[in-house]
Amino acid sequence: MQWAWAHKTARYSLAATLAVLFCLAACNLAVNLAAEGKLYDTPADVPRHRVALILGTSERLAGGGRNPFFDNRIQAAYKLWRQGRVQVLLCSGDARSPYYNEPAMMRRALLRLGVPEHAIWTDYGGTRTIDSIRRCRRVFGQTDCVIVSQRFHNQRAVFLARYVGLNAIALNAADVPGWAGNRVALREMGAKVLAFWDLAGFTFFEQGVRA
Repeated sequence: MQWAWAHKTARYSLAATLAVLFCLAACNLAVNLAAEGKLYDTPADVPRHRVALILGTSERLAGGGRNPFFDNRIQAAYKLWRQGRVQVLLCSGDARSPYYNEPAMMRRALLRLGVPEHAIWTDYGGTRTIDSIRRCRRVFGQTDCVIVSQRFHNQRAVFLARYVGLNAIALNAADVPGWAGNRVALREMGAKVLAFWDLAGFTFFEQGVRA
């Protein structure tokens, strides 16, 4: 009896594991395919747009060192603006407190590089990727834009933008090598599954607004 129970439990566990892996693979494939042909690695190749949406992250790591994801996004956005591919850089991120403000961090970094104030917009409501994209469309009135982040993040952002009504392409900031980059890339695999949950919530919100 105990052996039969253990055998049945093992079968259910295996089936559940396979289902999770299938869901993970299917969601990641769907997101990646949706972004196919819309991601650029070189600023000069990006078609001209008015606005570039920079997705937020912290300027500093938990230990106090520089965050290479932040630095690489800022450099990519600056080059995009410097080469005349966009006119405005929209810094969108988490501004949870006076002591943690991603848009303000991005704005200061861009000003230090020589981007004028009139070419920088700040969105303090971009707590999550879906929020940054939705607000670019609804609050800032953009129908199209260039998203700036790392490739793994851009894939999800372009996928979400499609369903929010924002015609988006993306510039890939340089990836971060080593364990730091691999860890974030692994986490992003789960985030791409949650993107479908984000869309379900967005659809529910839209229906509530129209009702």
